[in-house]
Amino acid sequence: MRILIALDGAESSERALFKAQELNLLKDAEVVLFHAIPHITLPFSMKAYAQLAEKEELEEAEKYLKRIEQSLQGARSISRVVVFGDPRVKIIEEARSREVDLIVMGTKGTTGAVGFLIGSVAQAVIANSPVPVLVVPSKK
Repeated sequence: MRILIALDGAESSERALFKAQELNLLKDAEVVLFHAIPHITLPFSMKAYAQLAEKEELEEAEKYLKRIEQSLQGARSISRVVVFGDPRVKIIEEARSREVDLIVMGTKGTTGAVGFLIGSVAQAVIANSPVPVLVVPSKK
């Protein structure tokens, strides 16, 4: 089984990872730890700053996924993927390109008008995923 675990550094995404472990889903699985960094949009005159900020975010994301990888047990293989772009799109693209069987992710629990205006990564992934999605709600 191939499982993509979408992680954004929030407690809710890590809760999803631990729930997948608790349910024994990761045992002997090919696990993809995935993090998407939204692009920084700045005026052209600040392009150098944006590139520096993206480089720092990339390094931090790679350290974060490495730390998460070290906490996992039982998976057959673990790979780490960090990309730039909209997580709602990039999670689906990665799931398709790696032909995963399951996506695991957390949700921050944004609902109502706020959820409608901001949009929910989890809602977008569920709506567009070619495979089942395990969504673990944020701790209330």
